[in-house]
Amino acid sequence: MTPNVLSLTSNLVANFVTVVVPARRWAWYRTEVSHHLTVDKIIEYRDRFRRELSRHGEGRCLDCVEIDALGNWRIHFFPLNEEVILILENAEKKFLEVAWGMGEAASFDPKEFVASRLAHLEKQGRLRGRDPWRLEDSP
Repeated sequence: MTPNVLSLTSNLVANFVTVVVPARRWAWYRTEVSHHLTVDKIIEYRDRFRRELSRHGEGRCLDCVEIDALGNWRIHFFPLNEEVILILENAEKKFLEVAWGMGEAASFDPKEFVASRLAHLEKQGRLRGRDPWRLEDSP
């Protein structure tokens, strides 16, 4: 890995934030809380965050989606600039039933994830360009 990728990795991991979309829960009176989550719905959530970033001219942000052991969906963002965290936090306020917090991965190492994605982008020649850093090979 080049020194540039190493410094970018440190910066992105330092700005790591997570949006948690809780799994369906049953209320004490046996009725279901009113949202049904599918992969498509979670991808729609992620795409709405991405559109908000694009609207602000921010394309240098890595993201990924995972599901934790309790069935909660986690949308992780690794923005290059610290100011982007506020954009994401404000976008999150438009969604019902989601939780916002500092980065918390359930099943992967954030530093390894970021380093791998940046290495892939570097091979494609996309680290220095203006193209968004989105990679669509996983949800």
